[in-house]
Amino acid sequence: MAYDLLIRNGRVIDPTSNVPPQVTDIAIAGEKICALAGPGQLSGDGANVIAADGLYVFPGMIDPHVHVTDRVAGNMRGGFELTSLGAIHGGTTTFCDFTITLKSRELLKALDDQRAEADGIIFSDFCLHAGVPPMETDDLRQIPEAIAKGFPSFKCFMLSSRGRPEIEDSLLFGVMETCARHGGLPGVHAENGKLIAYFSQRLLKEGKSGIRYFAASRPNVCEAEAVQRALTLARAANSALYVYHVSSAEGANLIRKARHEGLPVYGETCPHYLIFTDAVYGEELGPLLNRQPPIRSQRDQDALWEALADGTLSCVGTDDVATTLARKRQAPSGPDFMDLPGGMPQIETRLALLYSEGVGKNRITLNRMLYLLSTGPARIFGLYPQKGTISVGSDADLVLFDPNLEKTIAARDLHCGADYTVYEGWKVKGWPVTTMLRGEIVADRGTLVNKTPRGRCCLRKLDPLILREPAA
Repeated sequence: MAYDLLIRNGRVIDPTSNVPPQVTDIAIAGEKICALAGPGQLSGDGANVIAADGLYVFPGMIDPHVHVTDRVAGNMRGGFELTSLGAIHGGTTTFCDFTITLKSRELLKALDDQRAEADGIIFSDFCLHAGVPPMETDDLRQIPEAIAKGFPSFKCFMLSSRGRPEIEDSLLFGVMETCARHGGLPGVHAENGKLIAYFSQRLLKEGKSGIRYFAASRPNVCEAEAVQRALTLARAANSALYVYHVSSAEGANLIRKARHEGLPVYGETCPHYLIFTDAVYGEELGPLLNRQPPIRSQRDQDALWEALADGTLSCVGTDDVATTLARKRQAPSGPDFMDLPGGMPQIETRLALLYSEGVGKNRITLNRMLYLLSTGPARIFGLYPQKGTISVGSDADLVLFDPNLEKTIAARDLHCGADYTVYEGWKVKGWPVTTMLRGEIVADRGTLVNKTPRGRCCLRKLDPLILREPAA
């Protein structure tokens, strides 16, 4: 068989096992992996050969949580072009963006519009989660239509934010029931908005406002109550559930208990919850780390690492928002915690940080890291086995990773269009050196190899097993 590309002597890891890395040759024909074999067993005649001695070869990373077009955050940079450039230079070959509309009957239109916006300008592959707008029961018919068109994942906001109202429990239950009947996966931003308002007003009456008190304005109970409520509704609706950006020990523990009971619930956390603690809100860096939910205590951080290691949480997404530095430093219009600008870029640094902070510090295994960053998101969101694995027949989305390459993170070196990073000056050991998208090298040692965008929208169908039991 003729190969277009042969990667020799790379160390390949199975994310679904604890087997150590195996030195493997990988043959690629067109956009697909066509053969895997031991060193020297595949002929390289006529093929472009890449020597990967000393390097890991990973499946392309998949980021399940990116806000490319969330203009709610204001003053954003990048769009699909620059966000995808940051993605491929950081080893991410596919990411999931969200549609956001406040018009009840435009869920499908928002998906079509956002897909068209990316067409011809995106350097990575992508998929879309549908943000659920305020709607009446009759409008739920849009959900099976979206699923049939290849958009089977949905996000519901359990709190209001900057003009976007919180979803009523009755509508959330309706979304879950509809997804359960038609093969969809509902997801939630799990915070109790009314509790947040209560704690915020109490702090303001005490003269406490600003970023220093941000975490105190949305304590752990705000997440825990919302996670518990979402789990209760999902169980009653016979629905699977995805919980975005889990930030607390209580949230992780509730997901662990539900999974032990057989509920198909999947949780995600983010790098900032794993690296920083709420002490940062009293420091100069604090305004740049304003996120919803907030960064929490060392106890919570430790619990999240444990939940990643033991299989409670299935993914690490970034919640990437390419907000500008000027916007992040902008003073709020009033003494309201909700006026603090959110969002930050981190799609380009996710892999290196998880390797250094997770694998390098023995918090998670290398196999587990790859599951959390690639295989887990692929399985949950209907991309597997096309993506998220190094297997014959899969897309040749591959990352050559140098575990010994030391870097100091600096905004000036990033490609995502952001003018700052909260990881400025962080030293990491291990960095992606080459990224391939469907058989073609797209980024190599900080250089864009092919300046023609060739990213595609991935239309998906969810595995029924994922919707039936906690299978990822």
